[in-house]
Amino acid sequence: MINKIILGIATVFLSLLAVLIINTPTSSMALPSFTNTPPVEQTPSTDILVEQARLLKRAERPTAALFLLEQVILNPSSDEADLYRAYFLRGQLYQEQAQYELAIRDYSEAITLQPNLSEVYAFRATAFFAIADYEAAIADYDLAIEKDPSEPSYYVARGILHAQKKDYEIAIDDFTTALAIDDTLAVAYRERGLAAYAIDQISLATTDLQQYLRLSPNAPDREQIEAILKNLE
Repeated sequence: MINKIILGIATVFLSLLAVLIINTPTSSMALPSFTNTPPVEQTPSTDILVEQARLLKRAERPTAALFLLEQVILNPSSDEADLYRAYFLRGQLYQEQAQYELAIRDYSEAITLQPNLSEVYAFRATAFFAIADYEAAIADYDLAIEKDPSEPSYYVARGILHAQKKDYEIAIDDFTTALAIDDTLAVAYRERGLAAYAIDQISLATTDLQQYLRLSPNAPDREQIEAILKNLE
């Protein structure tokens, strides 16, 4: 008797459940999900990749930095500004690894993209200097100065190149221009003093080398400069 009552209750319950399911809109039924689609990972934008590469370079992780820059350079949707920064930064990484030809190539690509920015010409000049191509280095400093004539370091660097070629008077002109822009540049006094010493301009050499030591009392080449000054007495 009890079993018949339990069976009757179960039958009524199942009937009510069936009616509830039939009358419930499909949209409101919580159906189990049988698929577990992972979220789509978005690739960082090219400007973020370049910035990450810059930070990796600062952290002395060149391989990782080069990998990110390669993604920017090979990405057909990279805009001109990001490509410029990528080529410029990769050129610096190559130069730090003494791969000067690769550095020059990347600097040249950067210049093609942004021909009016002075800094990249100066960097390419240092790469040319490293492979002793002084004429190309001077030409690049000419362009850097044309783009930004107010930067004294460009004149100092170009003067050093002229001194390397033993064009001391031209070098002195460049050092003088640099000092006209910034008269606290110790290196400009040093280089002008040495150029003057090379062509026996004793007075200029003496005053410049003395000023260099005043501005750089802990200069690593102090002994050598003091020896030159003693020879000039």
